[in-house]
Amino acid sequence: MIVVAAITGNSGNKSTGNSAPSAGTPTATAPANSPAQQPAAQPTTTTVAPAPPPAPVQDTIVYTITGGHAGNITYIQPGESFQESQITDRTKLPWSKTWTLDPSGYEQFGLTIEAQNSGGGTIGCSITVDGKVIAQNSSSGEYAVVTCSP
Repeated sequence: MIVVAAITGNSGNKSTGNSAPSAGTPTATAPANSPAQQPAAQPTTTTVAPAPPPAPVQDTIVYTITGGHAGNITYIQPGESFQESQITDRTKLPWSKTWTLDPSGYEQFGLTIEAQNSGGGTIGCSITVDGKVIAQNSSSGEYAVVTCSP
């Protein structure tokens, strides 16, 4: 003889399917906005990369002497050394000298160039900073001297 029995109901086993609870089992339902249905707040961290340092300001400074020939050229070298330089070899003109440096290297000490003509005619000078003429002058005659300083 074979006996088959079926047992139904909730006997403490957890069900993972979509079956409804049995009529005799109490159920608890959380309110719609209760913490039980809200995901746990995760701490957020925001990493802000530091801004890159600004690019150093660099100016291009050009001293220029124009004319026929200069008997000598004297200039203050821009920069913190405040060094005076002189060329005394009857330089054929035009002549120029260029520096690239930050403004504090020349604003503190200034810019100056001077030249003396070695014969007749006109001799001229100019100083430019980033292509803008900041000083310009000329002088005529034998052994004339010209000076540029802003």
